[in-house]
Amino acid sequence: SLSAFLRDYVYIPLGGSRKGPLRRYGNLMATMVLGGLWHGAGWAFLAWGFLHGLYLVINHGWRKVTASFSPAWNACLKPFAWTLTFLAVVAAWVPFRLENLGAAVQVLKAMFGFKGVTLPDTWGGAAFHAPLQALGVSLSEIFPLDPQGWPFWPWLLVCGGIAFLMPNSRSIIEKFGAWMSALPASKGRSVAAFACGVLVALSLLLVIVSSGRGASEFLYFNF
Repeated sequence: SLSAFLRDYVYIPLGGSRKGPLRRYGNLMATMVLGGLWHGAGWAFLAWGFLHGLYLVINHGWRKVTASFSPAWNACLKPFAWTLTFLAVVAAWVPFRLENLGAAVQVLKAMFGFKGVTLPDTWGGAAFHAPLQALGVSLSEIFPLDPQGWPFWPWLLVCGGIAFLMPNSRSIIEKFGAWMSALPASKGRSVAAFACGVLVALSLLLVIVSSGRGASEFLYFNF
């Protein structure tokens, strides 16, 4: 993966974490900035890499600070840390997806309420709306729906539960690898072959499904 490449051929050759915390922070920042430039020679990609490098520096510094905290205190901070990480990463992906920094700044202003706040008018009654309107929060007339017609909040809760409560791909691979290593060699090969077959079948299915939606440019075509 790109992450493994940057780690093995940029971060570690620069010294990794072997030459003190300040050098490690510099190595993290340099690696992520180069990772941003790898995607394209533009200010938006540079900003994306810089923000992720800054996040990693803050993360490593914060881990050092909280190492002396009690387990109970760290457990109390975990939901806040999850929320902050999620919002920070979402914000950093904005310049990556837009054509220029000017457009990214406008989207970020809207995301953080600098262009006003609009809420569905189906939230609560008049007693709920009056204080909001006094604060300058406008109310829309249409309750947001996804393309399938599902109400917005149940759909958001379902997707949020998948994102935050279920294991991520790395966790699944680690657990699957530990389980595979405990199997006899012959069974391990059979399971691996079956897993590869399933992945190939799913990939072909995705190709067939996506082919009916028109051509879409491959993100890394120029590389």
